[in-house]
Amino acid sequence: MKKIILILTFSVAFIGCSSEITKTAETNTTAINTAESAETQTNSEANISKENISQPILKGERIEKPLEVKFDASGLPADWLKVDTNKEKPAQFDTSGGVLKLKIPGGTDLFGENQTAPRLLKPISGDFEIETKVKFDPKTGYQGAGILVFNNEKNFLRFERGFGGIDGGESGVRLDKSVDGEYSAVSGTSNNETASGEVDLKLLRKGKTFTAFMRENSDSEWREVGEFASDYPETVQVGIIGISTSGDITAEFAFIRIMPVAS
Repeated sequence: MKKIILILTFSVAFIGCSSEITKTAETNTTAINTAESAETQTNSEANISKENISQPILKGERIEKPLEVKFDASGLPADWLKVDTNKEKPAQFDTSGGVLKLKIPGGTDLFGENQTAPRLLKPISGDFEIETKVKFDPKTGYQGAGILVFNNEKNFLRFERGFGGIDGGESGVRLDKSVDGEYSAVSGTSNNETASGEVDLKLLRKGKTFTAFMRENSDSEWREVGEFASDYPETVQVGIIGISTSGDITAEFAFIRIMPVAS
């Protein structure tokens, strides 16, 4: 009889322990699943946040009448974005003399991982024509100043009065493109040589195609520099840029003019 009582007591105790072990296992499994779910959600939110930062949804202005920026002592226009990521040696945007004097620090570029080139941009939608007059006399490679069409850090178009560049050449005008991070020349300085310290630059967008033009003075004819067939969206950021991978240098922009394009 004592043996039977002992066996029954042991069985009840064992069943109780098993039940507690099962409950503990279930609780641990639930906690693990909850943690994994939370981590997945956090990672997903981080990816979305990162994507939104690098690929902002832009609301651009559609150019239906001429838009001209004339610089004065009041400073930069309020509806344009100044971009200057060089924290150690920021650029200077000086409009006190009625022009934009962009003092470009050495070591700045818009190429690969180096995205420190100072620029002034505005979101524009649809077809347009942008023009500027830049006073700039670079003497060493690479230094450039001119027009920028910026889609994102890996996809943009640079049209500059410059010296040198990735395909050689010295003093001239060049049109370069970056497509998914692959940087190349559309037309280098060796194709568009000039020793002029002041040039007019004009870039035309019609549909997906961009065509660049230059002239050495306002009385001469526009000369085509190159053409680029893009996959850019309806809205891109458009404006001016300055670059110097060598020493400090100043570029002077007389104006920025954006014009409508006849369909």
